[in-house]
Order: sequence, then structure tokens, then C-alpha cells
Amino acid sequence: MRLSAAARNYTAGMFRPPTSEQPLKLNFNENNQGISPLAHEALLSALAEVHRYPDRPHAELTVALAEHHGVGPQQVTLGSGSSQIIHIIVGAVARRAQDAGQPTQVVMPVPTFDAGASAAAARRLPVQAIPLRGNLEADLIALQAACEDFDGQSVVYLCNPNNPTGTVVDSAELRAWVEAAPQTLFLIDEAYVEYVTDSRFQPVDAWVRDGLPNVAVARTFSKLHGLAGLRVGYSLSSQENAALFATFLPEMPVNLLGLLAARASLGDTDFQRRSLDQTLLARRRVLDTLDRLGLRYADPQANFVFHELPAHLGGNRSYRQRMRERHVIVGRDFAAYEGWNRLSLGTPEEMAHVTAEMMQVLGQKE
Repeated sequence: MRLSAAARNYTAGMFRPPTSEQPLKLNFNENNQGISPLAHEALLSALAEVHRYPDRPHAELTVALAEHHGVGPQQVTLGSGSSQIIHIIVGAVARRAQDAGQPTQVVMPVPTFDAGASAAAARRLPVQAIPLRGNLEADLIALQAACEDFDGQSVVYLCNPNNPTGTVVDSAELRAWVEAAPQTLFLIDEAYVEYVTDSRFQPVDAWVRDGLPNVAVARTFSKLHGLAGLRVGYSLSSQENAALFATFLPEMPVNLLGLLAARASLGDTDFQRRSLDQTLLARRRVLDTLDRLGLRYADPQANFVFHELPAHLGGNRSYRQRMRERHVIVGRDFAAYEGWNRLSLGTPEEMAHVTAEMMQVLGQKE
């Protein structure tokens, strides 16, 4: 694609110190670096086509994703963000179980991304919420026990890397469980997959290629690709499961702009590499700061860091207020972890500013 002058000149913007009117938002795990120049160009070009239905772009993105992951197009399900995908899969599997006369439960670690719990609540399904291990990783043994104790259909929702901790589970251990539990549906949310550096981790698209029938992976263009506002997500699964999921989706759930921007961004490997490199640099700056402060943190494998707060600050709410006074919005509350905060990563320049503020707030003595 040949870039226009507007796209060539497009950037995420130079860093400016935050103000009360324009605070620095580091609380939703967004990509502050902006979007691919190719995606930007695709959006500009799409404005002349918004009066058309998105049939062809829908099919083209489906085929492109299938080729990217080495699966068939019939194994790809598009959705309006990965949250919709998660809701659709939970609902579809529960309906299939109901038709077979089986109850359904959702099993997940806590804390984790809330789409799994909200999908269960929308369908009045019981949830088995399993606390994290001491190292803030999901407890696979306890999750498995919760499934084995249930006489019916279990849906294991596993955000991997987990949100809010950023930790991953050992893929070899997880796969052994998947292969040993063919009646359990494993819904693996890999929203942050591109940021993982842990050698124990293997993306689940490989398991779909291997033909494991009881696994579905949810992906999103909201993180590395920076398209959160356009709501583009998808899943990869067996052809049989994908056909089931499709019956619960509205026809062409992603709009024209999202489809075209996602297709362009998928092909922009230079942007993806720059985006990843900048995020990892920002992550390193935060970890170095926490190390200087002597504060613990979960092993971060995403575009955020879950870190301990000094006891004298009085918990996460007090810390958030102090940072807000400095025009930086961070984290939110997570039950049982009021002494911790989740810090989303901005650009390296933004994080240089934020870490200086963190040194002032977190480094204060009682």
C-alpha cells in the first residue's frame, strides 16, 4: 500500500507533561503509541466506502487471519472485540450443554479479566473462582480439581497472560490438562500474547493447528495494534466449534473501519516490531524503578505491571488519588490485592515522567 502524506506524517504525538485537563491515562492497558501508519491510511480511504456493507472486508480479514495463524478460514470467528468473543463462546457452549441435558459452570482464576465472569452472569451460570498462587500465577491444579468435581460441562476461562497480574502459566502443564480433559472447553484469552518473553509459554494457536478440539483462543487488535476504539477481536478453534460460535453472532459484527484497519495493521510487521520494542523498553524502566524502591511485582508478560505498594500509603485507592493529583491515572481496585496497583505502560517518554512521579510518591517515608 502506498502511503499518503497524511499517513506518512502520522505519529502518536510528542510527549507533553500531563495536566488536569489532559491527564496521562495508564489504567486501561491501551497502546499509547497510536496505530500503524498503514491502518491510518486504510481508515482515511475507508471514509469514501462507509455507505457499503462490509461483506468483502469481513471475508478478507478472515482469510488473512487464517493464513497468519496457519488454520482454515472456517476456524476463524470475528467479533466486536475479544470481550464479545468471550461472551459468545460461553453462551454457545452453555446452550449446547443445555440441549444435551447438562449443566454448565465457568471456572477461572481470580482476579482476572472480568469478561469471563460477566459472560457467566449474563447466562446465570455458576462460577468457580480459584485464587491465584503465591507467585500470582493461576493455580492449574485447583482449577482442574474444580472441573473434576462438577458433573456437567465446564468452561475454563484462562486469561494468559493474566490481567491484572501479567503472569503466565506453564504451557506444557496446561496442555497436559487440555489433552486429559476432552469434555472440558478451554477458552484461552491471549489479548497480551505478543508481549510474552517467558520461555514456558506457547501460543494456543499452535494447539488449534494440532487439532485439539476442546480449545478456543481469543485474540484482539486492541493492544499491540492499538485499535481498542474500533473493537476488533477474533477466535481460533476447531471448525465444528467455530460453526457453533457463528450461530450466536450477529451477521458481520465488526464494522467496515475496524475490518480495514485490522487488515492493514496485521500486515504492518514494522509497526508491530516498533510497538513491541517501545513497550518492552517502557516496561524495563518501570521494573528498574520498582527495584530501586524495593517493591515486589508480578513477573510481567504484558503491557502493564502489577506491583506492590508501600504499606504506609494506605492502599491502592490512596495511591491512585496521589497519582491523580499529579495528573496520572493508574490502576483500579482488585479484591484481595488492595496493597497492589496495576500500571498500564505508555510510551518510554511517558514512563520516564511517570517513574519520576512514582519515585516521589512511593519513595516517601512514613
